[in-house]
Amino acid sequence: KKSDDTETKFKLAQTLRRMKAYDEAAAELDLVEKADKDFPGLALERGLYYQETGQSQKALEMYDQALKKAPDDVDLKLRIGSTQVIAGQAKQAEPILKEVLKEKPNSAEANHYLGRAMLLAGCRIKNRHGVPGPVDEQLLAGAVRLTHRRRDTLAPVAVPLAEPAVGVALGVLGAI
Repeated sequence: KKSDDTETKFKLAQTLRRMKAYDEAAAELDLVEKADKDFPGLALERGLYYQETGQSQKALEMYDQALKKAPDDVDLKLRIGSTQVIAGQAKQAEPILKEVLKEKPNSAEANHYLGRAMLLAGCRIKNRHGVPGPVDEQLLAGAVRLTHRRRDTLAPVAVPLAEPAVGVALGVLGAI
């Protein structure tokens, strides 16, 4: 009976967080932790709570705890990488986001945050071809994907555009 009550409180905390009722969600998470500090999903849920309330460093601590219990969880690794980017930790985020993309190469969210991490880390190419600003050299020679959200589910998706579209448009394929 006690575990059913804890499960109910945990689900209530998730629902309250999704509704942005953060004070109430935190109170329910505290009750869950008091009942069972090792409750499955508690560290991840606390991480999501901290991330949504702008406490990136605390979120990363919770995600690290969760990753110890689920070291192969690609979605959790994506949470860690995206939070590191938000926290300005671009160099730490880059390897974990690349790892995520090995498992999920079409992940719009991972591609987005990896791009942001590379920009924050100062990834640039020389402007020898008139290409303005920071550009990943692989973008010029590889496939290009457009990131957007689906209308029906609002889930992020990566829509493939023409193979090396940027390179063809700029006429620099042979120059790289």
